[in-house]
Formats: sequence, structure tokens, C-alpha cells
Amino acid sequence: MDKNTTIGLVMIFGVLVLFSYLNKPSKEELEIARLKRDSVALVQQEMARELELSQKSETASFSEESNVIDKNVVAEEMKNLYGDFSISGEGNEEFIEIENNLLRLTVSTKGGGVHSVELLNYKRHDSTDLFLIEGGKSTHN
Repeated sequence: MDKNTTIGLVMIFGVLVLFSYLNKPSKEELEIARLKRDSVALVQQEMARELELSQKSETASFSEESNVIDKNVVAEEMKNLYGDFSISGEGNEEFIEIENNLLRLTVSTKGGGVHSVELLNYKRHDSTDLFLIEGGKSTHN
């Protein structure tokens, strides 16, 4: 190793040490970070305690009313789970066809998902209808 390489390595090391010294957090910043960690830990402990209490109350209510299902409770759970889309979880699934001169689109009334897509002016190699999405046979997200 020659003299220039040694000088370069020493200068790089010096820059790294100086950079880490100048950018270390102050005592106030360290205290703020510690307070944030402590408050997050307290919130997590409170949430765990509430979860434990709710699980205990659920098991107690389940043992008392094992066969009774209240529709209001189910509706509230659906609202909590799906939010504004909870109404889509109720009722029967029906299909609505939308058609123009190029394609026929079948849409489900439950969630608005596309059930099937058929191209009207095209056929497969065996002269059957060409489906881009075939109802019940395709999965898409």
C-alpha cells in the first residue's frame, strides 16, 4: 500500500468519525424518543388488557347464549368488519348483464365484482364463445 492510499483511507475514516460526532442526537431528542417509546408501550399494554377483557366477556356471553344470535349484533359486527360496504354482505347474489356491440359483461350485485366477460365478435379455435373471464372458473383480485 502506497502513501496516497494510506492518506485517503485515513481521510475517509476521519470524515466518518466527524460526521457521526456532529449528527449524534442531543439529550433533548433522546428524551423525546424515550417518552414516545414509553407512551407507545403503555398504549399497547392498555390495548392488550382491553382485548383480554373483551375475550373473557365474549366467552362468558357465548356460554350463556350459545344458540341465540341477535341480528343487531351481527349487523354491528358486519359494520365493524366491512365499514361502508357492510350492506354488500347481506342479501342474495344476483348477476346483471351489461352488453354492447363488442362484449357482454356480467357483474355480481354482491360487491360489484366482475363475474364474466365475453368478447362477442371473436371465437376460440374450436368455434366456441371467447370468454376473458369465465363465471365461476376464474379468480381475480
